[in-house]
Amino acid sequence: MAIKHQNGHRVYSTIFIVHHMNMLHYVIDYLNQTKDMPLVLGGEEDIDITVIHDCSLGTGPKSRSITGLCGKLSKNAGAVTAKSFAQQTTALSSFEGELEGTTHSFKKGNMISNILDDIGVERASTIKAYNDNLPMIEFVKGNGIIKGVRHMERRMWYTREQFEKGNIELMHIGTKENTSDKLTKLGSILEHQIFTTDIMGLHLLGYNYFEKVFQK
Repeated sequence: MAIKHQNGHRVYSTIFIVHHMNMLHYVIDYLNQTKDMPLVLGGEEDIDITVIHDCSLGTGPKSRSITGLCGKLSKNAGAVTAKSFAQQTTALSSFEGELEGTTHSFKKGNMISNILDDIGVERASTIKAYNDNLPMIEFVKGNGIIKGVRHMERRMWYTREQFEKGNIELMHIGTKENTSDKLTKLGSILEHQIFTTDIMGLHLLGYNYFEKVFQK
């Protein structure tokens, strides 16, 4: 039986246990249904490190923004890394939230790059990063002036330094094509299947994975 503290008194309740058990049931059921799902990491394309990220403003604990990002060995490949997390500070605008997400995205791209270099795998020299916030992209490229950003942490300027060095190319991608968007919010069954197909590289199999599964 769950225990919560209220005004210094212990209150016994089963609400939390029921909720958590329901969530556990859904997670285990999903894992069981997808345990045989293949992961296609690259296909036949040359290795071209790609990171895609997105941010939802104020949807996390204490109104913090949620960042979702995934890293691939090419734009059409399955993800070798995917992550969703609440930002450490409260973003005051979508621009600020996306900028912090870009910082994490650049670091993730560099991490993948270092691993490939260490094991001697040839790849494209420039990392490709995608986001759907045009003002933020222009800011990183040094083409725009944004007011009221002095309160941002210095580490966020890391993104502009990385871009100026030519290590990473930051490009715009539409929200519908942004895989990481589904890492920041809930969606319908169809949206989840589209997301799964993209992040697992299932489109490289040559057939519709979900149609085949549901026919069983």
